[in-house]
Amino acid sequence: SAQAPARPVPTVGATVSGAAGEQIGTIASVSADAAVIDNGTHQAAVPLNAFAQSATGFSITLTKAQFDAAAAQAAGQAQAQLRQQLVAGAQVK
Repeated sequence: SAQAPARPVPTVGATVSGAAGEQIGTIASVSADAAVIDNGTHQAAVPLNAFAQSATGFSITLTKAQFDAAAAQAAGQAQAQLRQQLVAGAQVK
């Protein structure tokens, strides 16, 4: 059986472009299954299988506006979860 071509793995510092060719940001870190894109305003983990090689580095299928909206929403959800987990008067270990 033919194997699918290996997906490109983003590297720290590489430029990430969006669906319209605009620069979204750079890769801040890479883990086994995701890479964190940092654009100065937002940082968001994107699954490695969402990246494609591009002429300038890597690309994803979101526009910069979509990335910013998704990152802001994810950050808001994370803050809400944290607030729910915080208990007034709880002992910190």
